[in-house]
Amino acid sequence: MKLELKNVKIARNLSRETLAYTATVYVNGKRAVDVSNDGHGGCDMQHRVEGGEHAVEVINDWCKANLPALESEYFPDGIEQDLEMWCHEEAERQDLGKTIKAKLGRCIVLRDGDDLWAWTKKKKGIDREASIRQHIATKYPRATILNDLPLEDAVAAMSRVYA
Repeated sequence: MKLELKNVKIARNLSRETLAYTATVYVNGKRAVDVSNDGHGGCDMQHRVEGGEHAVEVINDWCKANLPALESEYFPDGIEQDLEMWCHEEAERQDLGKTIKAKLGRCIVLRDGDDLWAWTKKKKGIDREASIRQHIATKYPRATILNDLPLEDAVAAMSRVYA
């Protein structure tokens, strides 16, 4: 099964204990399940779409059998990943990607070891990108400019700093 989460809409203003969101799970390129969470700590609502080929239970069982266990400080040996956990992780990953993409559009972002630095590209209408890159080359020669990486790699680099 190939899972994709599309049409993700996150409502941060509604999120209290869990992520408030709506999205659609696609299986092998076909719409399968509408998911949502009201953000108040409860489980996702998962509804098979009309004409969907896969029942929610079948997808959930596939997730448990095929997706890697999630590790955390509370579960060092990992915890079985089900459809709900996958949806939350994927929604958060997509949201983080959008946030970082916007940041990279406005700023030059640098990772130097465990430090992140950001410089605004334009200030008072003046494009400062060339001078910022020159400064970085002089002062931080071993650092990585996240703007020069593919978006997924930049997200991973920033995530490691915040983990």
